[in-house]
Amino acid sequence: MIDVVVHVTLLVGGAATEAFGWVVTAATLGLSAAQVLSGFSVDLAGPPGAFLTGGLAGGVVAAVLWRRRDTLAPAPTEPYAAAC
Repeated sequence: MIDVVVHVTLLVGGAATEAFGWVVTAATLGLSAAQVLSGFSVDLAGPPGAFLTGGLAGGVVAAVLWRRRDTLAPAPTEPYAAAC
């Protein structure tokens, strides 16, 4: 939580609104897709199938992020000068 607050204070003007908008959009789309997949899984294989689908989806996301870890931008080491 503290990490988010620090990054928000470094953003210029309305950039904080846009940043939170993207985060909320990503969370909403992810939750919607997960509900659809788990619904199909429950219908096909029962509750254990839904847990398996959720675990597999989480594993796929973790693997993709792990493979792309070198392409992510590094965290800034100094405060954003234009915000002052």
